[in-house]
Amino acid sequence: MAALGATPSGQVDNRIFIYGGIPRSLEAAGGAIRLLGATVEGLSVNVARMGQLAAEGHGYATDLSDILMKDADISADQAHRVVGRVVRSATETGSPLTRELLAQAAREIVGREIEIPDVRLDEVMDPGRIVRTRTGRGGAAPEAVTRQLAEIDAGLVETRTWCQAARDRLRASEHELLDAARELAG
Repeated sequence: MAALGATPSGQVDNRIFIYGGIPRSLEAAGGAIRLLGATVEGLSVNVARMGQLAAEGHGYATDLSDILMKDADISADQAHRVVGRVVRSATETGSPLTRELLAQAAREIVGREIEIPDVRLDEVMDPGRIVRTRTGRGGAAPEAVTRQLAEIDAGLVETRTWCQAARDRLRASEHELLDAARELAG
């Protein structure tokens, strides 16, 4: 609607055709939300398998880049290129990330080896730790998710209250209109 309202032609017919699209779009969005709700409601999660896949994946790449920038004092571009090379090598060989892969990639990209202690490397590659560090708004840490759910619940209560008040106002207006029409009709 906003995009069509900004058309330079100024022709009213451009806006007329969109009005039917708004209810259809809202209905489609509502249907998608109901479908998602039904899907999630019947969802069963294999937590052990999810953990295994997360540990085998490369979800640590961004965190590893951050560590390289901080601990090895290299640029963001270099850090991301080193991690990209490490992930590509690990993927192609089917092996996990190792200090050796990291050292080799650093030699190729930065021109020197980067030493990250095994403890630090294990820490940065731990999927659970990665999730727990995402504490900001919209983050995946449990406390962030709890806050977001509380905000959604509060918004839902507020929306339901507003909708009920709007329904009440519409009913009252309808009654006033009908009373006025009856009075005029005699």
